[in-house]
Amino acid sequence: MYILGKNIHNKLETKLTKFKLFSVFIILSIIAFVIDQFTKYLIFKNLNRSDVIEILPFFNIRFVYNTGISFSMLNGGGKLTHGLLIILPLLISLVLIIWMLKDKTVIHTISTAIIVGGAMGNLLDRFHYVGVIDFLDFYWGHSHYPTFNSADSFIFIGAVLIFIRPYL
Repeated sequence: MYILGKNIHNKLETKLTKFKLFSVFIILSIIAFVIDQFTKYLIFKNLNRSDVIEILPFFNIRFVYNTGISFSMLNGGGKLTHGLLIILPLLISLVLIIWMLKDKTVIHTISTAIIVGGAMGNLLDRFHYVGVIDFLDFYWGHSHYPTFNSADSFIFIGAVLIFIRPYL
């Protein structure tokens, strides 16, 4: 059973020519990268690290500097961790691109593009700031979900698309 219906499923599974594949990949990667960098720039230029802007009763904008990985794991891990957090996204992106080139479907191209765009956004932060700027803070009562950024969102959405692909 297809969640989106057979017609949409067939379009998502359409094989792309190499030109279309690279065009879609480059455009979506750049869009994800630019959105990520622009939102982080706005946070960096307009907030101090102690600032919190309440948007909704369960959502804040908060400037958090994260030298670790998603959800602040490995935060403050030192030079070895920093090196791994630069090399690992490059290797994962390379593997995903190779897989995309073999698969050539619309859904896989979209997934890979937004993962790579997000990964490159966080990678640029690691080169520039030795960490990433996180700012999306969801919470319930006094329990806060780990703060994250738009690059993390793109990576997560791309990964979910890859995993749920058989059901679309």
